Amino acid sequence: MEQEKDDIMTEIKGTKLEYFIDYINKRIHLFDLDNYGSTTLSNNLDPTFQQKLIDQECLLSDVMDFKWICYGTDGIIAEYRNYNFNIISHDMRLTHEPYIEKMKERRNHWKR
Repeated sequence: MEQEKDDIMTEIKGTKLEYFIDYINKRIHLFDLDNYGSTTLSNNLDPTFQQKLIDQECLLSDVMDFKWICYGTDGIIAEYRNYNFNIISHDMRLTHEPYIEKMKERRNHWKR
């Protein structure tokens, strides 16, 4: 998987991910790297995960109030807020364009 210039790879609580922060539109995009043996983003994401990411990566605390857009191992894109995931369209302007093609590949993998 090719990493975009401004995307950052990290590991939080056993989940390997790549993330991109859009400070202008107040969104943080989290792409689950789907590493075998690691916990998925959708199973690990909660407020303590969010705070750990902010602390570990030395992010501004304002990021906690951003829209958290999650790109899961199953090809589903969802916005996370307060323990809830709301599925969003791949075509919505909320998404991070470089992750869209990767998500289409994941969805096609599960169609087989």
